[in-house]
Amino acid sequence: MRYLILIGLSLMLFPSCEKEDPLKLPVDLAFSIKMNKNLKVNNTMVFTKGEIILADFEFEGEREIGEDVYFSKEFSSGLSIDLTNDEKIQELTFEIPQGIYKRIYIAFNTFDDFDQNCIVIEAYYTNTQDVQIPIRFEFLSSEYFSVVAEDYSGDSQIVLNTNTPAYASIRLDPVYWFMNISNTMLDDSETVTINGKATILINEDINTRLYELIVARLDESTECVFF
Repeated sequence: MRYLILIGLSLMLFPSCEKEDPLKLPVDLAFSIKMNKNLKVNNTMVFTKGEIILADFEFEGEREIGEDVYFSKEFSSGLSIDLTNDEKIQELTFEIPQGIYKRIYIAFNTFDDFDQNCIVIEAYYTNTQDVQIPIRFEFLSSEYFSVVAEDYSGDSQIVLNTNTPAYASIRLDPVYWFMNISNTMLDDSETVTINGKATILINEDINTRLYELIVARLDESTECVFF
């Protein structure tokens, strides 16, 4: 029965065509990358800004019918992305063959330039005196992210049709990254002055224990949803 359904759906996607292979008809696919910033950590931390710089981007799709699809794109100078912007990213817009994809795998690396942070997350923390203190997390190493995509209903099988442009939203999760950082750790952390404000700076050199706890979770809890 499952194969009959797939065949029927395939006929709908791939009508008879003498001149062009229907399995090669293109679908416009655009990606966005954003962050989970709406939730609070321990009811004391709110995320406000974020940036990531990509070195490359990979797409791997396994189709029920037809050849699998794989491609990658490199960014020699890095691709900077504002994680608070939900708009589609021109540099991450592609044409891929239509089909019934039983699995789509997305991966990317951060840009490894030792003179430039490749991930920056900004937040504020409300301490026990009800004072808001800015937080800035800086990461400047290469990190590999990977995720199996799902459709909006949570199904890993994704149907792409040449007549319908596709959109996929990748969401990074700093709320999860910071989950192991307790209020006590933040209260005891070192601050530096940034833009005239005492700020909890977290990087390789300052508040290194907090840095290690966050970095250990960077490549986890990433989502990619097709709409």
